[in-house]
Amino acid sequence: QTDVLTFCDEMERVYSVRCETSTLTECAEHNFNDCSSTFSSQQCTEADELVISTCGDGETCNALWDKTLSTVSIPASLTQDSMGNPDDDEVIESACYSRLAEKYMMEKYKGDEDYWSKRNVQSSWTYFGAHNGIFRKIPATHQEECGQYDPRRRPWFVAASSGPKDVVLVIDVSGSMKDYGRMDVAKDAAVTIVETLTVADRIAV
Repeated sequence: QTDVLTFCDEMERVYSVRCETSTLTECAEHNFNDCSSTFSSQQCTEADELVISTCGDGETCNALWDKTLSTVSIPASLTQDSMGNPDDDEVIESACYSRLAEKYMMEKYKGDEDYWSKRNVQSSWTYFGAHNGIFRKIPATHQEECGQYDPRRRPWFVAASSGPKDVVLVIDVSGSMKDYGRMDVAKDAAVTIVETLTVADRIAV
């Protein structure tokens, strides 16, 4: 709980300086996208750290990551240009101000790594998800599928933003739902809702 509150204070701090010129200037030079960037200090992961099947077999170089910087994930729905970058001002702003927390995130990850290594446990990533879909994490590593990760659909994000909830899903199955792919859209929406639920939630259909 203390770690979460401290991280919250750090994000509030960097958010307060989001409008400073230096925030945007440095952001343009130093942000790393997890689908297209080559990380400056990347190294191979060990099998007990991370294995991505398309990158390795658990014996050779299983994936590349960089523990000295963070990387940004952007859902495909937010990318507008050929390079996979957003053009929405708020999304760009979130990517930029969250970069200012990189030093804190790196120190936090290093502390966690030292703590858990003494217990033969692999530490988890340190990460931040914004309300508009921006996701920043450290160590920097590439996604297996570009544009598929959206923190807003993850249980940890939904639980933090809404708390425990009672959900009732009502799905129209009348004949008109067969037109224009309406039933498929309804099913996709229902699946999305179910995927965000946690053990603290209750649901009925």
